[in-house]
Amino acid sequence: MKEVWRRAMAFCTRARVRKAVKILGKAGMAALLVTAAALALFVVKSRLEGRPPGIAGLQVLAVNSGSMVPAFGAGSAVLVKPVDPAEIKPGDIITYALGDSLITHRVVARESEGFVTRGDANDSPDPGVVDPGDVVGKVVGAIPLLGHVLNFVWTPLGLVVTVLGPGIMLIVIEVRRLWLLGQEWLAKSRERGGDGTNGEMSG
Repeated sequence: MKEVWRRAMAFCTRARVRKAVKILGKAGMAALLVTAAALALFVVKSRLEGRPPGIAGLQVLAVNSGSMVPAFGAGSAVLVKPVDPAEIKPGDIITYALGDSLITHRVVARESEGFVTRGDANDSPDPGVVDPGDVVGKVVGAIPLLGHVLNFVWTPLGLVVTVLGPGIMLIVIEVRRLWLLGQEWLAKSRERGGDGTNGEMSG
């Protein structure tokens, strides 16, 4: 009796584990789909507006050089918050426009004309003084590797992958679900005699 009880408990435990794994798998896939769809919307919106992506009032900008190591390196993304230039002080990291480019460096001094900046990895300050009107904002955070993702999704191929990705994932998931249902039906058919009946002869 104890052996029967032990086997029953083991079976129930395995069933619970399988059910939990199945639920977690579905939840993870749903989260992945939501993330992919949100990223697609995020990218398409920024492309249509013709400006860097933003979220919750912050601009998300890719870092393409190592001039700010060790604060953050190439391939990271920085979160830039609009700020009143009067509030910027030495030690703050700011993003500013220089021609058609955006530079993200640390403020090392403030002068009457504007800000003196320098990359943490550079030996000397940047040439010239940053005009307060060229300041895009202050860096309030950095996310490693996200810059690589942003650079990719802004390419034509990246845009296609980002937009079509969620739909392709849904198709793959549905095909897999139908395949598993088919395998389950075949297994049950074999157990009943291999022809989908209860093993009875007709005629």
